[in-house]
Amino acid sequence: MNLNFRLTPVKKKKEKPIPYDDIDQFKRRSKILNLNIHRTIGSEQATDRFTSFLPDPNYKKAFDLKKELLDKHEGDKFEDVLRGETIVNELGECFKIETHERVQLGNCGENQCDQKILSNLKLVYGIGPYYECQLQTEGFTTIPDLLDYPHWCKPAEQFLELFKKGDVALLHEWMWKYYPKSHPILYQTSAFFNPEEFVIFDIETMGLFEAAIILFGVARQNEDEVEITQFLLKDISNEPSALLETYKELGKSKALISYNGRSFDLPHFQDRLAFYGLHSFQELPHFDLLHYSRRLWRDQVENCKLGTIESHIGIKRDMDLPSSLVPLFYESYLDTNNPGPLIPIIEHNRHDLITLVSLFNKIHEEWS
Repeated sequence: MNLNFRLTPVKKKKEKPIPYDDIDQFKRRSKILNLNIHRTIGSEQATDRFTSFLPDPNYKKAFDLKKELLDKHEGDKFEDVLRGETIVNELGECFKIETHERVQLGNCGENQCDQKILSNLKLVYGIGPYYECQLQTEGFTTIPDLLDYPHWCKPAEQFLELFKKGDVALLHEWMWKYYPKSHPILYQTSAFFNPEEFVIFDIETMGLFEAAIILFGVARQNEDEVEITQFLLKDISNEPSALLETYKELGKSKALISYNGRSFDLPHFQDRLAFYGLHSFQELPHFDLLHYSRRLWRDQVENCKLGTIESHIGIKRDMDLPSSLVPLFYESYLDTNNPGPLIPIIEHNRHDLITLVSLFNKIHEEWS
């Protein structure tokens, strides 16, 4: 007797994972990150051979610097090389570095800002270049003037109500309907804030999205100098603690300045917060200087990387670590426990923050 039958595999019931508290969760994820980061890129000898083929001379200089720092600080303790303090919070610990620079963040001037925004009739719903020209010919040169014009009084009043509230986030959303994010009219709204109300933000990571952030840099104006605060990971497991401290620092300000931060730094920061189950950061009015730099200088430079723009406006660095080599330098620190390779990472981040102060002021000069 032939029996035709089919064996149906029995599905095993998935076992529920053993619950663990939040701190254990952070340690577990950090351990995974450590394993990923410590995947071998290559031996030191292979790396040295590789540098001879690098087209950018700065890469060769960077590798030479790394070797020099490793030799110089062999056997040195972390705290003896880097000046700062260990910060402990509910999520662990991180290393805090504070420095000060005698530079000042400029101000566009509120009166100048008001004049430029309120004289732009195209910000009123329904007014394009044609109607703007016609209205100016009839003597209606500012948005408040339109309150006496029957056809345009209501849309003009709608914009003026928004303008008087001084809510720059909502004002930006309104302006984006009519102008790109690189338009000078958006930069002019920075005058709504005092220099002390801005925070400048820049991060250093182990790669693109989903990679750990190893250094968080924030800077803000304090009287006649800029105060720079950096949160460094002594170990990858310190990332949750550094995230929390940076979250607190950003929350003290009313507006944010970055370079490509709208596309990279801030989304990456939000992703890392989500990775550890932390609250997302409520975004501030954001002045991404990359957009304005492209508008001003894209026809004068080969690219709009921060280093290129920096050179174009006359800012020089004695020695800068290329961003692409930051992961390699940090990995050298993890592999050897030698703090030497951390020095150029910290200096690179610090200089980026100072450059953004100068760049913000330079853009003001161009558009004032």
